[in-house]
Amino acid sequence: MIDQPQAHASMVPAEKTDTILLWCWGGHEYAIDAQHVSEVVALPELLRPPDLPPSIVGLLDYRGNLVYVTDLDHVIHDNSHPYKLSYSVMLVHAANHLFGLVAEEFHGLHQVTSHDISTLNEHPCSPSHMNPIVSGVVTIHTRRIFLIDSSDIALRITETHHLSSDLSATFQQKDKSANIFTAHLPLTESCSTASLLQDQSELRRRALQIREVPTQEKSTPQLTLAIIQLGQERYGIDLATLRECAESYEISPIPCCPPHILGHVNHHGDILLVVNIAEYVFVPETFTTQGTKIMIVDLPQSCVAVPVHDIIDTITIDSDAVLPSSSWNPSEHEPLVKGLFAYEGTNLGLLDLQYLLTSEAVIVKDNL
Repeated sequence: MIDQPQAHASMVPAEKTDTILLWCWGGHEYAIDAQHVSEVVALPELLRPPDLPPSIVGLLDYRGNLVYVTDLDHVIHDNSHPYKLSYSVMLVHAANHLFGLVAEEFHGLHQVTSHDISTLNEHPCSPSHMNPIVSGVVTIHTRRIFLIDSSDIALRITETHHLSSDLSATFQQKDKSANIFTAHLPLTESCSTASLLQDQSELRRRALQIREVPTQEKSTPQLTLAIIQLGQERYGIDLATLRECAESYEISPIPCCPPHILGHVNHHGDILLVVNIAEYVFVPETFTTQGTKIMIVDLPQSCVAVPVHDIIDTITIDSDAVLPSSSWNPSEHEPLVKGLFAYEGTNLGLLDLQYLLTSEAVIVKDNL
């Protein structure tokens, strides 16, 4: 097996790293501590009691509990935006409260240390009114990303716009099929009346699905998958095997390596091999040595970097929703594809990265 180049040893203890989730909203890029994110759901129909401020999009009936959904760009910049069917609501748990943030698109997970975070005072162009909502600024290459203090937002929402106990109690006692608040459809743009009605129907369907309380009898294990793109093909990766997804890494070549070893990258001081898996799924695509998106994959005794052309989405599905490869591929022609699952109206292959990256086809036995 290739002896991976090692970073110089240091007597200083490794600095604690935190995983942040990046997302875009209103032309700005934000980040939040990923451990506070409970769930991400597609934008549903919301409830809107009287006298809600503009910064509160509406209320979400989440498993029988009322949750405020906030427009962060309105809170920080006092800007309003039209909402689209493709948007999401990120459910955040902080300061013993659950609230929602509207998101346009997600830009993946990233690991940071305290040295990666600067204060707003170090960025003169940052509006002063961002304090204390924004706890710092993370710079990834040339991108300036505002790190959100989720506890501050939770306290602001609950202290300023707390539902009266009478109203909450009334909602709990009501039949959920009859809303006690006005149904709010957060869409302001549509091509036609017909498409608007179709969008409204979809928003309502989502709201009903989010409202349902899971039954105790259901014990089917779930899988959280990252949807990746290799060339023109899409695949699923079990998120449990990934340590991190990152963008724009520069790959340094290693002499005398087979074609599927593209080189190595310096990842937080660790030197990791870069393994191209595209050829093993019959995708004749190449990667550049600069600006490449990579996945950091945990293996039993090490970890490696795997380049991809894009990281599209993350989804959670029941494990029994995966059709095992033995039921459709008895010849085991592609053993690294361990099953099929449905995604946006088509079937995608679920890649077994640990199988591939520890197989004889990939392991290189010559020393550097």
